[in-house]
Amino acid sequence: MWRGFLIICLILCFLNSGVTQSEKYTFFHTTYTTDDGLSSRFIHDIYQDSRNFIWAATDYGINRFDGNQFKVYGQVNAPFQSDNINYIREDQNGNLWLIDNEYQHFGKLCTWVRTSIDIFDPVTEIASTFEAYTNGKAPFRVDNIFNIYQDEEQQLWITTDDGQLYVYGTEFIKTSIPQGLGEKVIFYPLAAGEIMALASSARRSAL
Repeated sequence: MWRGFLIICLILCFLNSGVTQSEKYTFFHTTYTTDDGLSSRFIHDIYQDSRNFIWAATDYGINRFDGNQFKVYGQVNAPFQSDNINYIREDQNGNLWLIDNEYQHFGKLCTWVRTSIDIFDPVTEIASTFEAYTNGKAPFRVDNIFNIYQDEEQQLWITTDDGQLYVYGTEFIKTSIPQGLGEKVIFYPLAAGEIMALASSARRSAL
């Protein structure tokens, strides 16, 4: 997490196509603060979307950075359930899932509780609740969500508090998993179609 950070540092690497392996890269960085338009000093998450915008999730809404300036979205100009955004995910429709949650610990396993999710269309700048976005057809409630992981194909891997795994691309697909893992588990996709399960006993297994 980025909680407690006071600034965002964007590091740009410019690589000349003619450099050799013996040559070094040159890095440039620019520091941005609330004086530059950030809505808060406390950054929970930083995400680059499929349109190459940079988004900063804060305790006072989300900030879109286009390379030059910030645009702030919060309850003052969008129907968000909360201004405190901890995580940003993106689905295959290009919509941003803005997640506000608290945490609970089972041994070394950290899961989400008291979760709310707003789905934000960055093109129309319209937000809707998870329930409205899914038309009430999701096979679980938003407060059943333990964790959401986004893969490289912008599929969302959603673990629920009853130990189930759903993959969301354009619809929710329940993924078969072995029995006996228990309910306190979080799933992450790996290469070659494998799935890593993190259980409350802190053991890890590839499925």
